Amino acid sequence: MPSIAIREGVKKSLQITVEHFKNMYNKKLRYFIYDTKNSSNLTNISTFSNSSQIEVMIMNYQAFATTSKESRKIYEKQDFMQSPISSKPIDVISSTKPILIIDEPQRLGVTAEKKLKEFDALFTLRYSATHKKGFDFHKVYRLDAIDAYNKKLVKRISVKAIDVKSDSATGGYIFLDSIKISKQDPTALIEIDMKLKSSIVKKNVRVSEGDNIYDISNKLRQYQDEFIAKKIRADTNSIEFLNGIKIYAGGAVGSVAEKHLRRIQINKRNYKKSYTKRERII
Repeated sequence: MPSIAIREGVKKSLQITVEHFKNMYNKKLRYFIYDTKNSSNLTNISTFSNSSQIEVMIMNYQAFATTSKESRKIYEKQDFMQSPISSKPIDVISSTKPILIIDEPQRLGVTAEKKLKEFDALFTLRYSATHKKGFDFHKVYRLDAIDAYNKKLVKRISVKAIDVKSDSATGGYIFLDSIKISKQDPTALIEIDMKLKSSIVKKNVRVSEGDNIYDISNKLRQYQDEFIAKKIRADTNSIEFLNGIKIYAGGAVGSVAEKHLRRIQINKRNYKKSYTKRERII
């Protein structure tokens, strides 16, 4: 678990569902929290390794992947360990070839990722809505917001709406993703059509006041009509062009196909930022 709060939440979930699963599978699972500050909980490791029943150990990554004295206990010999395998907790745990179930794996640091190998797991399951880019995982199950709603796992969902304004005079497509604030003047991240050698594709570009979209797009005709960034405002999350067109973050102008509009709505970048904002609100 990425945090103690989530760890406690998982414990509560198991407490609520243990009887449900017992009735369904005629097996009762036993669970405990690995807590280095509680020696009585540490002794559960011996039972965990010797039991023929379903055993669940709940652990947050700070318990094995930091430099603290408490975190190192799992790798050190402990007098309480009554196991013929080893007196080191990590050796006893790894001898069982456990199945690792990781919640919010994107929140693990480099050290924690490396330390996971010490558990010598049979296999690892990673549950996340925002997996790290660059990691090659084998997807075994997908549950999106709509599926979760249809299965009655959540009471409601929020859909990211895209405000599209059609401007027949220009037809130039521009989607405003966000405004970036720094020590310099604010900049805007926009998506536009861009001309390549043999095709026209949609590209994300960052622009400053004074930038000409016509030039950036490699001189596409639809951007000839004074698509020059006039004002980029962080306070209103908007960009205004010399031709009078103004777009707010999450909005678009010009011609945009419905299938591309859907792509914007479920785009990982927008989803992750919306998810983070919702998390902060909650």
